[in-house]
Amino acid sequence: MIFYFDRDCGLCERAAGWLRRASAVSTVPASLGQEELPEPVRSGIGTEAYCLRGGRFYRGHESIGAALRFGGRWAPVRLVGAALLFPPLRPVFSRVYRLVADNRAAIGARLGFGACRI
Repeated sequence: MIFYFDRDCGLCERAAGWLRRASAVSTVPASLGQEELPEPVRSGIGTEAYCLRGGRFYRGHESIGAALRFGGRWAPVRLVGAALLFPPLRPVFSRVYRLVADNRAAIGARLGFGACRI
């Protein structure tokens, strides 16, 4: 399983570090237009994260959910992943993800994660 995140985002870099510790997922820093990346990652990484599992791409909050649910090292981590993928809650988590993603530069700066290059 591969998790792709925006290499130009301090908040994304910090979150990917946590994901590496909490799961058995390979994390790959990515940039828009990076030739060696698969499509849709190459064109969408500037707005959302992607997770590739078994030939299927998950994006946005579902990428985090898949990484945690299917790659989590501990049961509580896998449970959080399952919650993120739970169909009745997807609209809520999708909105929260979008809110964070749209404000990630400001959030990262406030939390002291360094300036984003986005």
